[in-house]
This record gives sequence, C-alpha cells and structure tokens, in this order.
Amino acid sequence: MAGLDFFLGGNFLLFNSLDFFLFLLVVFTVYWTVPNVYRKVWLISASVFFYGFWSIGFLFHFLGILAFNYLFYYFAHGSYTKAKVSFLVVVNLFNLAIFKYLIFFETILHDLGFSIQVAYPLKDFVLPLAISFYTFQIIAFHIDCYRGELKEKVSPEDFFFFILFFPQLIAGPIIRWAELKRQIDRNKLPHADLLRTGSVLIFFGLLKKVVIGDQLGTLIDPVFQSPEKYNQAAILLSTYGFAVQIYSDFSGYSDIARGLAILLGFNIPRNFDTPYFATTLQEFWQRWHITLSRWLRDYLYIPLGGNKSGKIHTYVNLLLTMLLGGLWHGANYNFLIWGGMHGLFLAIERPFVGTFQKYSKFWQLGIRSFIIFHFVCITWIFFRSSNLRDAIVFFEGFTRNVGSNLSNNSLAGWLIFAAIVLHIFERNYRKLDFVTRKFWLLPAFGIALFALFPSTVTNVMTFIYFQF
Repeated sequence: MAGLDFFLGGNFLLFNSLDFFLFLLVVFTVYWTVPNVYRKVWLISASVFFYGFWSIGFLFHFLGILAFNYLFYYFAHGSYTKAKVSFLVVVNLFNLAIFKYLIFFETILHDLGFSIQVAYPLKDFVLPLAISFYTFQIIAFHIDCYRGELKEKVSPEDFFFFILFFPQLIAGPIIRWAELKRQIDRNKLPHADLLRTGSVLIFFGLLKKVVIGDQLGTLIDPVFQSPEKYNQAAILLSTYGFAVQIYSDFSGYSDIARGLAILLGFNIPRNFDTPYFATTLQEFWQRWHITLSRWLRDYLYIPLGGNKSGKIHTYVNLLLTMLLGGLWHGANYNFLIWGGMHGLFLAIERPFVGTFQKYSKFWQLGIRSFIIFHFVCITWIFFRSSNLRDAIVFFEGFTRNVGSNLSNNSLAGWLIFAAIVLHIFERNYRKLDFVTRKFWLLPAFGIALFALFPSTVTNVMTFIYFQF
C-alpha cells in the first residue's frame, strides 16, 4: 500500500502546538506588514500550507473539489435552477460519502444478511481532514445562490478564501458567505484591541482545551475503551467527564478559531453559548454548535417542510433532521442512535415548550436545566463509545460495584468543578472584559495554570471534532 502514502494524513498543525504558534507568528507578522491588496493572497497561501502540512495528496483532492465547485458556480451564476443545485448537492455529498460512509453501508448490508463485500481502494484512506465541514459550507453557498441570496459575482480568490480560511477550516464554525464577504477586502489596520480581544479568546480556548479537556480525556478515555473493567464511581465520573471534555475541547477550538480570526481583523460567528444551562433541548441546540444547528435548520429541516405541514410531519422532520445530523458526525449505529434520541426528545417536548414558560424561575433554571443536562450526558455515551456493544457495557457499569476506579478520582472531580465555574463565568461573556483591560493578568494566569499541569506542555492532543 506504499502508493497510498501520498494520501495518508500526517501531523496536524494543532492550535495547541508549538509548530502552530510558529506558523501563526509568521502569518501574523507578514499579514500586518504587507499592503492590504496582498493580504488575501497571503492568507490563502498560508491556509493551503496549513492543510497541506497534514497531507499533500488530500490537499490536491481538496483544491480539486474547490475548483470544480467554483467553475460550476462561475458558469451557472445568475441561472441556478433546481436541477443544477440538486446536481451540486449530490456531487458534494457523494464526495463525502465515498470517504465516510461506504464502509458503514457495507456493514449495514452485512447485518441485514447480505454477504456483499465492496472492494475499493478508498478503504485504505483516512478520512480527509475537514471534509464534513467544508462540504456543508460549499453546499450552503450553492443553495444561497439558488435562493437569490447571493447576487454579486464572487471572484475565485474570494471563494477559495471563504472555504480555506485556516482558523475555521478544520472544525468550523460553518460560515456563510454573507458573514464574510464584507470583511474580505475591507482595509484593516492593526490596533491594540485586536491583539487583546483575540488573545483573550485564544487563552480561554486553550484553558478549556488543554487544561480541562485534555486532562479529563487522559483520565476517562480508558473507561470508554474498556468499560467492563471499571466500577460505578468511574462510570459516573466518566459520564460527567465526557460531557465536560467534549464541551471544553470543541468550544475551546471555536474560541481559539474566533481569536485567531480577530487577530487577523475578521469576525466569525460564535459557535457556543453556555449550552449546559439550556432549559429545553431545543434551546440546547440553539446554544451548542450553533452554526451546524442553523445549517440543519435552514438547509434540511425547513426544506423538508419544517413545522408548516402539520404536527405529525413536524415530528417526522425533527426526527429525520437529527438522524441525519447524527450521521453527519460519524458512520456507525451509535451516531444514528444519538441523533435519533435527540430527534425523539425534540418531538416529545415540542408541544410543551410554551407551557414551560409559566413555571417559576427555580423550575426553569433548576429542575429543567438539570433534566436537559442529564439527558444530554446520557446520549453522549452513545456518541463517545466506539460501538454499540461498548455503549451497552458502559450503561451496565452504573450498577457495577466491582472494578477499578479512575487513575485519579480527585483530579477528575476538580476538573469537572472548574468547568462548571467556567461555564457560569461564560454565561455573561462580557465579564471577560476585565481580563482585556488588565492584559498583564493573561500571561500571569497562563503561567500559573501550565505550572500546575506541566503535562499539558508536552502531551499535545488533537481536537475531538477533527475526526468529523
């Protein structure tokens, strides 16, 4: 399989690595040094390098996909039809499916009793980096053109910049053209507020990812890998621990992405808004991975009919949207179960959302948040487990009195507590302004934290959502 090495992914330029810091230093220095007219080309070049650092082969694949989509857009501009946009959606989803879903479809056929084995070389490839994210962003671009929401002609440089912009390339947020178009060619001037605001976001992103998320991951990963070996306390701590880990990891990435964009003079959408304080599951999805939630709403749920075709169709549309949202995250039964459980709960709670508003604040913020948070925690077990068997064994562990504890129960408890405090603090993110005003607090606090957790400097872990 030596010929496939060209297409096998190597090392990431992880946001939490020294390599990325050096990369950013060069990008930032050159960007603010050269005249504005050259900055877009410089960022496109830097973004190409950023992706190519992982895999040269998949870089050419990625650029080929972008070139195909732009050429189609260029010749179809002003004459998008339903047939044309449907063709583009199918082509882009096919590109996603051949890498991400063919093995799963083969598994389904096998489980249904069909002894069919598909032979194709893509089985030996890794999943192309960011393919789920850039596929959705490209599809949204074409659908917006079809809907008449994108009337001006987009240049090839602007299109490539829109998709490739490295802060949001790997794991979002999923940006729409309208959110970036006015920022691309705007003449920007460097100033202290950019540095302060961007640095604060990057710092808190690293705090969540490296100090909380990665440390928890080290403690709970063995439990999800071999749940039969652990006792009730370890299972319970791992349940809460993963809820904290995935939030710290993914929202940490999103904070860093926003901070990096601000350092370069761009504003990209906020992707998280204290989702674990949600009082309904609908509100949770308005606060968790916000840009994916709105994509599913605007380009899947509403086209399916939304809530305009009667109650039964509304519930079916909710279930289909969340099933496909689960499948977007990964190609196995666990993600379908995870998405299906969320879809069913959304359908069940929908008739009662208005009624909930009549209850006291204690019921709203206490009892209901408690219920929603624990429902989300339970469903995360399917999301995190490698397969359905491991998930079932994990659930059995809630009643298991024998087995091992976590390697450090106390540390896990403190990390979960720290995440709760940070979540409360984030409830009003403007409170971060005091750090911006007293900028010297940032490096001091950072040095203290990394001194407490020296392994965070040497143990660089990838982001969870890079696998999607």
